[in-house]
Amino acid sequence: MKIYSIRQQYYPNFFGSVKLQQRQNNATVSRNQYVTTDTFCRTNNTQSCSTKKYIETKGEFRDLATNKIIHCPYCGLPMISMRNFYDLKNRGVFSSPIGEFVKEVKPYEKCLKPGNRAVFNLIESYAERAPQTHLSRVISLMYKDSLKKLRESQKPIFMEFVRAAYELPEEYKPEFRKFMELQRAKLLEIPHIEPFNRDDFQYKLKKMAETLDNCSQKTTLISLADCMNTTAFDDENLLIPDLILKKIFSTSINDSKCLKVISSLTDKRKKLQLDNNSIPIYILSSPNNKGYRQAFINNMNIAINTPGFTPESIGITREEAEKIAKLAPTDRLAAQNLVKQDIQLYIINQVRLIGEKLGRDDIIYLSKISKNMLQNKPVVIQFSNKAFQLDLVKQLKGLEKTPIYYRLTDIAKKLPDSASNKNSFIAKHKYSNSETIGFYLLRPSVATIEHIKPTHDKGKNNMSNWALACEHDNNKRMHTKLEEFLVKFDPENIKIYFDEIQEASIEGLIDPLDVISEAKAFEDEGNVTVDLSKIKNYYNL
Repeated sequence: MKIYSIRQQYYPNFFGSVKLQQRQNNATVSRNQYVTTDTFCRTNNTQSCSTKKYIETKGEFRDLATNKIIHCPYCGLPMISMRNFYDLKNRGVFSSPIGEFVKEVKPYEKCLKPGNRAVFNLIESYAERAPQTHLSRVISLMYKDSLKKLRESQKPIFMEFVRAAYELPEEYKPEFRKFMELQRAKLLEIPHIEPFNRDDFQYKLKKMAETLDNCSQKTTLISLADCMNTTAFDDENLLIPDLILKKIFSTSINDSKCLKVISSLTDKRKKLQLDNNSIPIYILSSPNNKGYRQAFINNMNIAINTPGFTPESIGITREEAEKIAKLAPTDRLAAQNLVKQDIQLYIINQVRLIGEKLGRDDIIYLSKISKNMLQNKPVVIQFSNKAFQLDLVKQLKGLEKTPIYYRLTDIAKKLPDSASNKNSFIAKHKYSNSETIGFYLLRPSVATIEHIKPTHDKGKNNMSNWALACEHDNNKRMHTKLEEFLVKFDPENIKIYFDEIQEASIEGLIDPLDVISEAKAFEDEGNVTVDLSKIKNYYNL
């Protein structure tokens, strides 16, 4: 149917001293209470100690970057606090004329990633000539030239990649050639058939929704993105859960509307346009509690046997009408399988309507290409560095931990991304509005909570296992072992970060025991030695 549809553990020998252990044994104050007395105070400065409550929550720790300069322990760049970032966003700075945008963002220029900083500098030069222009207009003016330069920088990397692929086992080569042809079509913007990817749709839609204010449309988009990722859409043996159907069709469907649709099939005076009507899909896919599916199927039987009835007048083909008429009223799974694609089309259509209401060309574009992919129509899709690397890992499944796997994935990592390359950022945001462009220009530099030992590997979710890291590097690390990830960065960056964390501890903001635990976690997970001489000397440890 074409229906659119430690408390940290103690490490008494960490400094080669037992003084800290002795102090703990004498402590009488709970971890979750205010620290009074002279615990952890310098022996010659006891009188200056006052009641303090140390940072304990993620929000408090992230806010440390609001009034203090904190450098990322990985890339070494200063970070923007989440509070300051959302202050800019909520005041409409991202969607304001570029003259105002540059003035507000200039204090954070040193925090920006190299590629993003280069884009900001270009925007700054435009602001001198045309301060009333908006970000989306600047990006559209730079797009053509930037895309050309981006392809020139990608070409030698892909040549190296193709040469290395000759070492693949013979059984992998045919599928790998198809994979590379698909990438070529994306790079050259050639129309091609590409299967609809629910995971990719969900990821992109959620990233787009992230840039919206906390409004009902944002909640709806996230809900629809989650509904689209239901495994039943790919498995004919699974029913779509009723909870998912309720989220998709909301509560706007009632008994009177269902009965009206059912009766319309046999009423020659009425024309039922199914293309924009969710009720027939709902009737066929939902539980048959009130016999609506049976009545719908029976009336379809009557309709197709009535002289002069044309299924096209209600938005379906005769073949599809006959399939509905042949359904067994009690076979809900068969009815659902008949309309599963229509349900996905309906979700995409709802996303498009929200995009149009918000004036978001990126959401409209995603809806358009997703609909064409689902209907096996040619599409022109922008090449995505992240999508390429994820798809590459799928192509190499079974070759993990082999030399060719590491060689190909390492070459792929050389491709420029939007945080490191200005041309990549500009090409990526061709369809973005000003709000989205400003959002992603700064968002990679925002201070986030990094779990030093990942929680999936039984890492603790408290101050003893937290570090502040920029969002870009935090996301890039994902499940990579810390020791392997740190190889890419200057070891001096960790020293700078811990110097700042120790200063915060001396100021009474962070429990020194948490600093010790955090340093110990870096030592255990990253095989690095952290110099904690500042708090060691301050607290006479």
